Amino acid sequence: MDLQKLYAEFELKKELETSLANYTHKSTLELDSLGLAINQIKYRMDEVKTERDVMLYDQLANVYLLKEESYEKERSQLAQQFDDQIWKQLNQYIKDYAVDNDCDFVIGGNGDGSVMYARSSKDITEEMIKYANQQYNGK
Repeated sequence: MDLQKLYAEFELKKELETSLANYTHKSTLELDSLGLAINQIKYRMDEVKTERDVMLYDQLANVYLLKEESYEKERSQLAQQFDDQIWKQLNQYIKDYAVDNDCDFVIGGNGDGSVMYARSSKDITEEMIKYANQQYNGK
């Protein structure tokens, strides 16, 4: 199965992507408003520089930088949380599909040969442990 296509076309991914875009848009609007206020003060300071304007400019510039950093960190955490949520749900659906459709294996086509599901009766872990240890011990 093409995992990238599955991921890209999964409805939950699209919904969470929209939520992330809304968050990004909201934070961008707030930063743009703050940036506009900073530019207005800067413009005023080009005409007449008052101590009050300098203090206000410095304060707003600091707030802008802190908010920008905070929004980026939160957006990154939210994106990771959404990605984890999507894959957790997809993995469960893949397993459910495999069981419901009597599949022995479901292999992901992402280039690394990931086995997305394997019937437990097909698990050769114990045999592989025995074989590997025998080979290691020269038997």
